[in-house]
Amino acid sequence: MGYETDQTQGIRNNRLQEVKDTAAARGVNPRTIADVYIRRLSPYVKGTGEFDARVGQWLKGHPVELKAALEKCSLDANDQGRIKAFFDANRP
Repeated sequence: MGYETDQTQGIRNNRLQEVKDTAAARGVNPRTIADVYIRRLSPYVKGTGEFDARVGQWLKGHPVELKAALEKCSLDANDQGRIKAFFDANRP
């Protein structure tokens, strides 16, 4: 397995675990959490594979596509502020 495949699998595994943890904390099925974020990111991110790829780009120091998709899907100024704060504080 090459580096890209290892990193992609790691991102996928981390996403799946975070979805499970979030679902458990909220007392819902993990599929419910996944359905919500997939719908919210559409049409700017087409599915979990594309989301994982954008996270991979961010981890390599290229946050533009992930950040832009999240900003386009934000609901209000509070979302915009949280997105900005996240990317300001989490530079790979």
